[in-house]
Amino acid sequence: MGIDMQAVLSEASEVKSIGNLNGKEVLSFQDNNAKMKAETLDKGVNGKPPELGKREMKADGTGYKRTMTSHVAVDPNTLYENRYRIVGEGKDKKYEVVVDYRAIGEQANGNIYSHILTAYVVGKKGSGLAVEKTKTITAEEFTSEFIEKLDMESMTKVATAIAIYREGHGNVEKTGNKIDF
Repeated sequence: MGIDMQAVLSEASEVKSIGNLNGKEVLSFQDNNAKMKAETLDKGVNGKPPELGKREMKADGTGYKRTMTSHVAVDPNTLYENRYRIVGEGKDKKYEVVVDYRAIGEQANGNIYSHILTAYVVGKKGSGLAVEKTKTITAEEFTSEFIEKLDMESMTKVATAIAIYREGHGNVEKTGNKIDF
């Protein structure tokens, strides 16, 4: 029983990236397995040695600080878990989207870990979507009004809009500055 190399390579060529995280491709578990099989096959057939790079050790010397990877595997359903409600109509239609995974998990029993949650107000901008602002909602509002879920394709677009919004609002790029009085 051998490996069907053509099937492995064909499956790997159909892999679609979910996104990008710190310069690494984000893939579903199934796509990650397909890509890893193809990379392993390529190394075995072409005799390429594994790329070890310069790996930093933990301070106690018991292992490495981080793993060298070219892509990351996640469950897309977990990554894009969401609840939303629609506000406004026609051209004023907006989606208020909550992406707090813990709150969504606790929604069924009505006992949310926090009294307030953040909702992203998403609207149409040109041919795409954009987050206009964030909004604070109560746990009661969330439990009773945010009862629908966006499909994977729509949530991918919303997640991209949220990522762009976060880049320009509050995420600090430079760290380690000292206070100078």
